[in-house]
Amino acid sequence: MAARDDRLAVALDLRRWAEALAYPRGHLGVDRYTRALYGGLCAREAELDLRPLVFARLDDPSFEDVRAATDALEAAVGRRVARSWRKRWGILCVLWALWKLEEAGSRLPALAGWSRARRLALHGRLFRPGPPAARRRWDLYHSTFSPLPPGDWTAGAVRVLTVHDCDSARLPELSSDGGAVIREVLASVDPERDFVLCPSESTRRDVRELVRLPECQTRVIPLAADPLYAAADGEAALPLLRSLGVRPGGYVLLLGQYPARKNVLRAMQAFAESRRAGVGRDHVLLVVVERRHLKRIASFRAQSGLDESAARLALDVDDGTLAGLYADAAAFAYVSLYEGFGMPPLEAMHAGCPVVVANTTSLPEVVGNAGLYVDPRDVDSIAEGLTRVLTDEPLRRRMVSAGRKRAAGFSWDRTVAGTVEFYRHALAVSRPESARRVRAGRRRRVEVG
Repeated sequence: MAARDDRLAVALDLRRWAEALAYPRGHLGVDRYTRALYGGLCAREAELDLRPLVFARLDDPSFEDVRAATDALEAAVGRRVARSWRKRWGILCVLWALWKLEEAGSRLPALAGWSRARRLALHGRLFRPGPPAARRRWDLYHSTFSPLPPGDWTAGAVRVLTVHDCDSARLPELSSDGGAVIREVLASVDPERDFVLCPSESTRRDVRELVRLPECQTRVIPLAADPLYAAADGEAALPLLRSLGVRPGGYVLLLGQYPARKNVLRAMQAFAESRRAGVGRDHVLLVVVERRHLKRIASFRAQSGLDESAARLALDVDDGTLAGLYADAAAFAYVSLYEGFGMPPLEAMHAGCPVVVANTTSLPEVVGNAGLYVDPRDVDSIAEGLTRVLTDEPLRRRMVSAGRKRAAGFSWDRTVAGTVEFYRHALAVSRPESARRVRAGRRRRVEVG
């Protein structure tokens, strides 16, 4: 068996997975990516020494939720997950005592001053993340979503960050945070030393423009869809369709998450326009909605002139049911204003559903020649696309066939293999001596094997 030092030691930050456990957010490609990447890297244990961890600062507003969810994450992955805050609670207790002492000594300036000075010194030590003991044995640190930690926390490890999109930087008016999150993520990248993975050329162009990274420090590695979508069966959606009074095959499917960026209002207006033109009257619009967006989507429905009989809302749909909805839909409308990759149309194509898709950002990279493209800012263009798919059966059949073929070109195995290859590239560029050690270890295993 290979010595442990012969393998590439990779610290993989699973904070995104922990956050998904703390804040369930529906069908998000970033969450799927983190889980799939972890599973794929675990399967390559002959060449990788994978070390899962969660990085968070104690003064992070979401720290308590992340801390609690990391316990659930350990149960999910079935192994210990390193934590940036481990063994910091003793300092917190001392800090609390000094707060009280300072408060009690408000009438004794000398005591209050002494307590304050020591409290501030400890405060800096507490909220600065405590490095895990194993960090100096990391070859590489990879964050799948969150900002990279301070450089001293990752020691000499090569650092890789996956940037999934720059939507809130490109369209801050459509973001609830005005772009603050992506700015924090990009600000954590040191152009002199760090490496960035992107799911599409569109996202890579955005990242390089915003961060000024050399091309050799970036790589495009497309994502994939869960195999359950390729094996989708409309039977899985029948209970939901019956409860909503929707006929199988008699609906256009629309996802209602992130309503502004996903352009939900224009999609609903386009469906209403097609119905007024006499097309699609035998179909309803079925909108998959997260509960937190229910009021907004209901408001959009009213603005579009659609009543409840023409636009049905399906709440908190699970993955299996969503796969069935794709398989049974007459069409899937995905007219997002910005996408870093575009997982939903890929899932729909796997399931044999024709997609009416926006001609913007990364979507043409994913859909290729298998979709019907529309201008997402033009309601008439969207309505025309829906009309063509609903009325031209030969076109529909061609789109289904082309979609399945296109979707088959994406797989998580390719995503994982490309990621490991990029790890080796980053190591060779940054630490040639470590890359030679890893290559030598692989050669020894081949000779022994």
